[in-house]
Order: sequence, then C-alpha cells, then structure tokens
Amino acid sequence: AIWLNLIVCWVRFQLVIAMVVAQKADDATTESEVAKTGGKDPTEEQSKELLRFLLSPDSSTEKKGDSSSEPPFPMEEQQVKDLLTKHVPAVAFMLDRCGESPVSHYIWMTYMHGLPIYRGNQPVQQHTIDGIRHIFQYAATDHPLGPMALRRLAEAYQSCQAEQGRTIDTLFGKISGRDATLQDQVLTLVDDYKALTMECVVNHLNPSAAGMGDECPSRQIPHITSAYLEAVGQQLGMRGVEAAKADNNRPRVMNSRDQARIMDTFKERFSLQDLLGAIVSDVNQQAADAERVIDRELLMKWAASAGEDGTFDAHSIFYNEGQTSDYDGAPKEENVFQPFLSHKVVLRILIRLWPDFIKQGPDATKAPQTDSKNDALPAVLQSQPDATNARQSEAEDFLFAKPSSVKGRGVRGGSSKGKGKGKDNRRDSRESQKGRGKGNRRISDPQRVWVRKTPA
Repeated sequence: AIWLNLIVCWVRFQLVIAMVVAQKADDATTESEVAKTGGKDPTEEQSKELLRFLLSPDSSTEKKGDSSSEPPFPMEEQQVKDLLTKHVPAVAFMLDRCGESPVSHYIWMTYMHGLPIYRGNQPVQQHTIDGIRHIFQYAATDHPLGPMALRRLAEAYQSCQAEQGRTIDTLFGKISGRDATLQDQVLTLVDDYKALTMECVVNHLNPSAAGMGDECPSRQIPHITSAYLEAVGQQLGMRGVEAAKADNNRPRVMNSRDQARIMDTFKERFSLQDLLGAIVSDVNQQAADAERVIDRELLMKWAASAGEDGTFDAHSIFYNEGQTSDYDGAPKEENVFQPFLSHKVVLRILIRLWPDFIKQGPDATKAPQTDSKNDALPAVLQSQPDATNARQSEAEDFLFAKPSSVKGRGVRGGSSKGKGKGKDNRRDSRESQKGRGKGNRRISDPQRVWVRKTPA
C-alpha cells in the first residue's frame, strides 16, 4: 500500500510538471505571436462597433470645444495681409467668386466681423471669428501647417460664404488638434474623411449641381452640402451642423425618405479601409517638413503605454522588414526610428483607442488616454463598397496634397464664373458678401433637395 501511494504521488507530480511546461509554452507562443503581428487581429464584431462609433454623435470633435485657450489678440490689417502675401504669393491675383474684389479684403472683414451669413447666429459667428484668428496666429509661427492653412483659406474665399465658413471650421479643428490627445488627432482625420465622403454623396445624388449657376443657388453644391449636414450631420458626428443651418440658400430636406437616402448613401460610401489608408498616409509621410495631423511622438508614447499589458506590441508601429507586403513602401534611412504604419496595425490601434465604445478582447485592458503634447482585414472591411484607386487617391489629395482651386466649375466652387449671372445678381452677391444686403437672399423654389433616384 505504501509503495502504491508513492507511485500515485509520483504520477501526480509528473502531471503537474507537464501542465506547467505546457502553460509556459502556450504563453511563449502567445508572446511570440503578439511580437510578430502587433497583437491579435480585431474580430468582425469589433470592426462593426468601430464603424458604429465613428458614424455616431459620440465621435464628434465639435462637442468638446476646439480650444481651451483664450482667443488670440487681434492682429492689425497689415499684419494679416502680410501673412497672406508671405504664405500665398499669388493672393494679390485671387478674386472673389464674382471676379471683382481681392479675396484678402473679405478675409480681413471676416477676421474682424465674421461672415454675413452668420449674422443671426452669434455663437456660430464668434466661433468663426475665433477660428480664423487662431489660423493666422498659427501661421505666424512658421509651422508647416500654417502655410497650408492659409492656402486653403484663400482658395475657399473664391467660393461662397457657406464654403468659407466650413473651411474655417475645418482648419480650426486641425490646428486645435495639434495640442490634443492621440484620440482627438485621429478624429480630426476622421472629420476630414467624413467631409470628403459627404462631398461624394452630394455629387452622386446631384450630378448636375457642379455646373449650376447663380440663377438657382439652392441647387449649387455648397448649399446642398449645408442641407445634407442639417439633415444627417449630427447623427454622423460631423462638424459644422449649426453653421449649415444658417445657410439661407440651402434647400430643405422635407421628408424622412430623402433623409434616409442621404444617410444610406453616406454609409455605403464611408469605407473603413480607405480611412485606414488616410491615417497610414498621414503618419508615413517621409518629408522633413511634412504636414501631419497625427504627432508621431504622441503615437509612440501611446503605444508604449498600450503595450504594458502584453496584448499590444509597441514595436508594431515601426517598419517590420519581415512583413514588407503589409506596407506601402518603406521608410527612408533617416526615418527608420520613426513610426511607419500598416493598415493592420492602424486597425488594432483604433480598436484600442475607444474601449468605452468597442468591446475589447478577454485579455485586453483599457487603453490609456494619451496626454497632450505639452493578417487579413475583418469581413466588415471586405463588405464595404469597392475602394478604387481613384477614390483612394482622391482621399489622399483631399487630406494631404495641395488643394485645387475652387474657381470655375470645380466641385467645391459650386458655380461657373460669369455664367448665368446678370447685373442684378452680381450686385446682390456683393451686398451679401460685404454684409450690406437688406435681408436674406431669396431662396429658389421649390425648396426641396433634389435627390436623384438611382436604379437598384
């Protein structure tokens, strides 16, 4: 009996040892997998939750306020114009949409008094004034983002006031994000992609709007965009909804059927895969003076904190020579120690950034909020509409390249210079721009949004 008990104890001891060895082997395999891939691939359900969050009011950057600092002290008129001349050398030859007055004059008037279109909405008006003043203050620091912002601003003033207001708000959001958390910087890029998506929706549902003249302003792209923002912008967490409501030339979305068509078209065209590509393009820029929205040092700080629990590999944000097929290109020699992202890693980062809205895996802990600076994709991505090279190129041009002029028959310009405008209309347009018009501009009838019904 004694020998039998000893044999049983010995067998049990060997079993315990075998279990411990097996557990250590599993842990080593898991750690190796994390180190190789940067973490577990998000599930399809997590990707769906991410999409729901990004297209919801919870993702809005406007609700948080764009800046906690005091508004900058106003510059003198000559200082404003000197900054414009310095960063936009051709500004002296840039005229308003009527081709009569320099855009620099109207930029200065906005700097001091806001836009006439917002006269009846003081909070939006003050937001616009604060926004343009912060833009010029930032441009005065000679940061690479400053010249880009002033170029975008000057080109916007070749279009209508609705477009001017949206551009000021967009640039203000980008500049404010420079000192924000990583979460807010990513959402700034999401805002840009949402704006591009809305532009695509407007053009898709209103194919004749790009060439519409001033005889029917409510059928022009900028004003239709205002109507769409009013209809679905708040539900999608987009910026500029209150400002869009102040656009007196916007058509009206009169019924829920039109509203549903706008919403459905937006969600069909909002591609998570293209968004990942936009973030990759922003971070992976190699120029020394690149205009990035996401701060690479802040990204490295976040990755180090997120990797402390072992479920995210902080080194995955850097280029991996063993997985070159995951990347679009490779970093230059001087940037080998800077983040260089793949689409897969960006998706894992996004899942970890908002744990309150996206259910994390069983082994993951809550990803930390960053302090301000003072292998296949899931099926949900494959279910998105085909992301053609043309659309991806359009997204990258919109976010990072030098914007094209808004004059003429361009998408963002809305009307053709000198076409369909008589003498009276030209005078009315000048009065509206200078704030001397008597009352609101007459809105064309019928006041409905023209939503083109496309075959299924």
